[in-house]
Amino acid sequence: DLIMEYWNAWKISNPVKDFESSQRASVALFVTSVDHKSHNYNFFIVHLLTTSYALRVLLPFFPAKYHISLVRQWWLLVIAVFVLKGRPCPNLENIDKDCNGRGWEYIQDKALNSQFSGDAHYVKAIRSMRD
Repeated sequence: DLIMEYWNAWKISNPVKDFESSQRASVALFVTSVDHKSHNYNFFIVHLLTTSYALRVLLPFFPAKYHISLVRQWWLLVIAVFVLKGRPCPNLENIDKDCNGRGWEYIQDKALNSQFSGDAHYVKAIRSMRD
């Protein structure tokens, strides 16, 4: 009941803009849920990024009358994963507030040359955030 109450509380007036805001929330959840010591990421939370990327790419191809429904369905997935993963508490140490001029080239290099470079899910997560 609580999940549905939370889900139904989100009033979408502009599906594209509101979806963009919700994507930022899923990126924040991904970044702040990475294990600080091992740098391991959560497999389920990474799927929030990849599914949001898919929805962002496909949404323009669906008739506008379905946009709100599709965005809301994706948001229900976000809520469900968040709850099923035990409502992970954000670790703000994972957010580097001073990027020292590092941009997407740096991130891409780290993604392609790190211990996770062979992990398709990790690479897709980076792409989902970049694109």
